[in-house]
Order: sequence, then structure tokens, then C-alpha cells
Amino acid sequence: MRVQHLNVGARAGSLLAGTAAERWALLGRVAGGFGAGLLAFCILATHLHVVVVGAAAEAIATLEGAVAAYVRETKRGAGGARPLLRGPIDGREKTDEYQLLRTIQYVHRNALDIASVAQSVEWPFSSERAYVGLRVKSAANVTLGVEMLGPRYAG
Repeated sequence: MRVQHLNVGARAGSLLAGTAAERWALLGRVAGGFGAGLLAFCILATHLHVVVVGAAAEAIATLEGAVAAYVRETKRGAGGARPLLRGPIDGREKTDEYQLLRTIQYVHRNALDIASVAQSVEWPFSSERAYVGLRVKSAANVTLGVEMLGPRYAG
């Protein structure tokens, strides 16, 4: 299976998802778009990271659609998704288990950029709680993520 790490953010001085309600709405759109292919995520005020199963072009198009729908739903006066975003979605394919592991760790550690977060597992808008067993249900397909890490890294 092909795996992509995608990152998208708001342009300088703008917020992508500044409130908890906006972060939940964005997660809903992202999870709805990727379904079981969403392996990991972290949503911050200015940007989001996702790790997803799929070919690069398809994954980027799915995230573009999810973000556009979110913007239409929550930021009606923003003039559409493109003016709100800092640029095109950055996508990077992960080609082996080690890269996947490091990417999931990196995505989860993004929460440490928030001054009030001492440990990344404290951030509720991330799939890390599910990966460490603190959340039973998650938008991320943790079972598939762990399976894709293989026996060497899953333990």
C-alpha cells in the first residue's frame, strides 16, 4: 500500500481551525474523505498533518476537497479555501515501515508546538491517544496503522 504524509496550513496571519469546534469540524471532513485510509492526524490552529493510504494525487485531491468543504461550512466569509491557505498541499510518500513510524511520531509531536501542551498525548485533536491506548474510538485507523508498521515497529 502507498502511504502519504500531507500537510496544509493557513496563510500568515490566518487560522485554519482556531477553535475546538472548528478543529472537530475539520476532523469530521478529513475523516469523512479518507475513511479507513486515515492512519494518523494532528490538527492545530494554523495547519494540519495527516498520514493516509493512497496514491499522492488522489490523497491530495481528497484533502483539498475536505478542506474546501470545511471552509465553506465554517468560514463563509473567507472567500473559499484557496485564499485561506498558504499554498498547495505538501505531500510526501512514505516508502517503508521506518519512514511510516517516524512520520506518525512527527505528526503527533506537532502538538508540542502549543505552549499549553506539555506532552503530545494531551492534545485531543491528534490520533496519538488512540495509538497509545488511551482512546478506544478514533477517526484514525490505528489497527491498519499498526499492521502497516509491521512486527518490528508495532510493539
